[in-house]
Amino acid sequence: MNEQDIERINKLKDNKEMLDIVEKIIKLQQQIECPDHNGMIEALQDAQRIACNDIIQSVHQQGGGVYSKAWSDFSDPELYHMLPQYKQGLINHGIAKIGKGEFERLLKASLKMPS
Repeated sequence: MNEQDIERINKLKDNKEMLDIVEKIIKLQQQIECPDHNGMIEALQDAQRIACNDIIQSVHQQGGGVYSKAWSDFSDPELYHMLPQYKQGLINHGIAKIGKGEFERLLKASLKMPS
């Protein structure tokens, strides 16, 4: 495998990660707009798998606390309160990976796409 092949593979991995981040942001936004208990848990878990550290930082910056308990033990209002914090954590993670301008363009373009 030559250097160009490695560069292409790395770019594909980066692109896939960015698409995953955007997909998780969209899932969180859908739950903000139309929440359901299991959907909120799934969206929050997915986001946490991708950007745990950025989410923790986002929660702290917004004056929230990070709780360690089973997802099923959270009430609907608690889960709903976490959605925007996790969304911001994912946004911060994307910005850290590719830069603010580039990530904002990607997110804006993705939100315009029909689902």
